[in-house]
Amino acid sequence: MLRTIKYFLAFGLLSLCACKKDQPKTNQTVAAIKYPLLSKLTVTTSTKTYVEAYTYDTNHFYKNNPIELRSEIAGKIVKFFYTTSQWGTSLAETDEYDITSNQLIDVYHFNGYAASAPTSGPYQMDVSVTNEGSGTVVRSLGFTKTTLNGPVDLITNGPNTTDAYYDNSNNITGFNSGNWNGGAESITYTYDSNNNPLSLLATANDYLTFFAYAMPQTFVNNPLSISVGGVSKTYSYQYNQYGYPTSALVSDGSKIKYDYIAKK
Repeated sequence: MLRTIKYFLAFGLLSLCACKKDQPKTNQTVAAIKYPLLSKLTVTTSTKTYVEAYTYDTNHFYKNNPIELRSEIAGKIVKFFYTTSQWGTSLAETDEYDITSNQLIDVYHFNGYAASAPTSGPYQMDVSVTNEGSGTVVRSLGFTKTTLNGPVDLITNGPNTTDAYYDNSNNITGFNSGNWNGGAESITYTYDSNNNPLSLLATANDYLTFFAYAMPQTFVNNPLSISVGGVSKTYSYQYNQYGYPTSALVSDGSKIKYDYIAKK
């Protein structure tokens, strides 16, 4: 039950929906930013308030990419590092710190996607997770995508494999977590056609997609419903005139407030 609650709460932070796709509710009391980046969201449950805060690079090659996430939901401070190669800009490393002690816990190394054949896919990337305390690799994964700019289709975790399924807009619609993060639930999603609050990230970020929380998420459109192990929740949002949310109400009574900064 605790795992299921964390699934819904964590994804609810970044999951947006409209009750009617053709007539989204709008809130004009907040000055809207046409090209926004999510800077902070505040989640209020019946027992506690959580804040998720993003900091972005603004002046360098990697501007409009997050350089830090302070996540009270996950209990972590995450720092992001990027690299540039023939394949473009990509995430190279993320460092996870305990949010209370500020102690470095785990380091994720992303070696970048490379084609299995010189001129065509599939494209593969290895991810290793090193524990700072022991200095040992505690997790090794393989990510595979059919096209370089497409989503991850297959994940290998030791001897186990997990398939991810997407719609025509590259929203993740299905994911079997039986071999992922210790879960045993199948996750399914339905979507609207509005803007996700992280849809303008400059670089694809597989850490945010697959590791930041207990379930995967994509940043194209916004879930209307999420079902984990057959248990579903729905989301109802207020939007500004550009289709980005300013506040939300989850079917369990939780409330979410969104804040943005302008993309540079």
